[in-house]
This record gives sequence, structure tokens and C-alpha cells, in this order.
Amino acid sequence: MHAGHVIRRLRFTVAVDPGSGEVSARHIPVGPPAPAGLSTVLAPLVAASAPAPGDSLSYARLPGDGGAVLCHTPAKGGEADVLFLPNGAAVDLPAMWPIDLWRSPTWRPARPADTVPRPAMEITDGRLADFARARQARMIAFLSDVRRLFTGPAPGPPIVVAEEEQSAVALWVALACRFLHRFVDEAHARSLTFTTRARRPYEARQQIVGVGPDSEFDRKDHETLRRFRVHDGLGGDGSPAEPDPWVAKAARVWLRELPGRSGPLPQSPPPSTPERLRLAAERLRGRPHQLHGTGLYRVLAARLPEGRPTDPDTLLLMYELVWGTAGPDLKGALEIARTCPPDLVVAARLHLWLTSWLSRPGEITDDRCALARELLRHEHAYRLDATKRAVAELLVRGQDITSGGATADAAERLIRARLNRHDTPLTTELLAWARRRLRRYEEGARL
Repeated sequence: MHAGHVIRRLRFTVAVDPGSGEVSARHIPVGPPAPAGLSTVLAPLVAASAPAPGDSLSYARLPGDGGAVLCHTPAKGGEADVLFLPNGAAVDLPAMWPIDLWRSPTWRPARPADTVPRPAMEITDGRLADFARARQARMIAFLSDVRRLFTGPAPGPPIVVAEEEQSAVALWVALACRFLHRFVDEAHARSLTFTTRARRPYEARQQIVGVGPDSEFDRKDHETLRRFRVHDGLGGDGSPAEPDPWVAKAARVWLRELPGRSGPLPQSPPPSTPERLRLAAERLRGRPHQLHGTGLYRVLAARLPEGRPTDPDTLLLMYELVWGTAGPDLKGALEIARTCPPDLVVAARLHLWLTSWLSRPGEITDDRCALARELLRHEHAYRLDATKRAVAELLVRGQDITSGGATADAAERLIRARLNRHDTPLTTELLAWARRRLRRYEEGARL
């Protein structure tokens, strides 16, 4: 259907339904006829990936890796010139990437021999170096996200670049291509998909999506910032920076090699502790880690300089990232009680969740007894009232009675005293548990 590895040039009309906003593309026969079925295969991809009007360029791959298309939309819109590049096509464009064809004057060829457009705006290394040095604070974060598109257990999220002019978006894409070629993999540089101005950015299929100031894309929406990596050149905050140390080092080496003015590249300001914890929690909850509960809490704590939270705000943030607005499970409550100073837990107002486990219904396990022991050790800090203190003491003694020796004898005396009280504040369930423990101890003593 694709007639081997021959590059094809086609033209499509691109229309937007005024009611639904859906985009459709229809092939316009121009020049030599296209192979049978090719225009039908390309039409859905052109409709989905053709950029917005404005002398714009996009590059997208066919589903199933059947090749790629370059789409150019002129300033007036309405049509799109398409270059179909089947896999294995020999293109006489040395040291060039698709982005180098941005704003080429030969998209509408004057001669049939003009199969491949030639670049009008040459993106030289010197121009890229000046562009990068003028945006040093953003460059490392951007290139870090570009590298994540191709590395790691799963591809990184799409990158949205918000700029006033499409030329700036084109330079960001060129910067990504040159960097991938120099430090990562040339194949990634040639396969990087992009659009300099997206029609419908939320549905764009490309890895780098350019948007302008009049785009429908909401750069401040929380869910949007979770789904995309937003690099905002229009005055907004964008996504929190996630600089990759390896990328930062490589970028410095690269900029020193490029022509133009040289100078030290300052380190992008590192993300704050709350930002780092939020980003880490989001990654660790997803694939392939799928951490939750106490396991997630421990990994987050290990990422702190001291290996644990040392201030109430950090502890409260970790608690919310792991357990949300609900109380921690029993293992989580025990982990907090064992690893955090009581004064810190009280300052974060988490002690109420921990002490609530003393009076909750349900099975009495070793973990619940261990938590009671931790709370009883610091009963004044945790502000245990008489009832909770009595519960904690009985849980601890009920565990001690199985240890033997003087500890078991003292536990037996306290349990008998609690069981013989008529005005006890303890629940029937807890008293029955203590009675079973005492009976087991008596049977062991008789044996």
C-alpha cells in the first residue's frame, strides 16, 4: 500500500465541526496519484495531529510504527501539506531533524522534483546555544523531562511548552533533538514527536505540544499539571521542576562545546521538601512500585535528610500523602509511634489518631499491644486520660503475661485486679481477651 520506502507528498483539507469541535481531514488529489489506500490511512492521523493555523509544523507517528507524517498548516489554515515518511525511507537531509523544516518556503513545491521541503529558518548550534543560555533556569528541567520520555520503566508524560511565539517552541524542540542526539540516542532524536501549535492540546498525540496564549489549555489546573509536564514561558508557574543531576551535568558539558558566549550554567533551584515528597509519593504509588501505607511512608522518610520527619509540617504532609484524610492503619500508627518523637506527633496533631486505636473495636493483635506499649511509655506527652491509660495498661500486661518470670507474675496480678472491678471502664471485648490470656497462663502454670 505504501509503495515501498518512497516519501509521498499529499495535501488535505482540515475542517473543524462548529458544534462538536471534532477535526476531520480529507485528501485533495494534487500531483502524482497516491498509492491506493494511503490517503485513507493517513486521514485520521492528519485530523488528530495537524497543527493549528499559523505557519505551524507537527510530526507524528502512525499507529503500529508504520512510519510518520510531517504536517504543515499555513497561516490561513483550512489545508495541511503532509509529508509521509515510511520507515526505511532514505531522506537526503544530513544532520537534520523534522523540526528543521519549520517554516520552510517550499512546502508547496514549485516543481514536481521538490519532494522534500528545505529549511528556511536554519536552527544553528550557535542560535540554540544563545537560546539555551538565555533560559538557563528552565533548560535543565525541560531536558530532564525530555530524557524521561525515553528512559525509565514507563515513558514520561507529554511535555507542554507554552510560548508567545511558535519560533520559541520550535527552538525548544530543536534543543531537545540536539541534546538527545548528543547524549542519549540518535534514534530518539529522530523519533521525537511534536507540534509547534496544537489545535486540541488535551488530545494531542505528540510528545512535545506547543500552546500559545490564546490556547484552551489550562496551565493552572491541578489535574492538568498531573497529566502533563508544563513548561510555561507565558508567566505561569508550570509544573514543579524535577531536575535530573545527570542531565544537569551533561547540559553543562554540551553548552561549553557549543559556539557563542560561554559561562557557568547555574544550578536550577532545587525543589522544596514538600514538592519533592509530593512528586516522590505520586511516582511510588504508581507502577512499577505500587507502594501504599507503611511501605510508602518508610520510603518517603528515607528521602529526608535525617531519614525521618523532624518538623510537624513535614510529618503532617507525609501522613496526608500516605493515608489521606482517613486515619492511618494500625501498622502505620505503630510506625509513627516508633519512629517519631511524641512531642512531634502531638505538634502535628496526629496523636488523636494513634490513641484512637486503644478504644477501637476489632481483633486485638500483637501490633495493637505494641502500639499500646509505645503510647504508655509516653503517656504524659500523648495526654492519655484515665480510660485510655487503663486500656493501654491492660493490653501491655496481656502481652507480658506470656513472657514468664517476674513480668508475667506482675501482669497476672494487674489483670486479676481489672477483671474483679465492677466499675471498670473497659469494654466487654477487651475484658474477654484479658480473661482468655489469664486462663492460658493458668493452664500453662498447671502443666
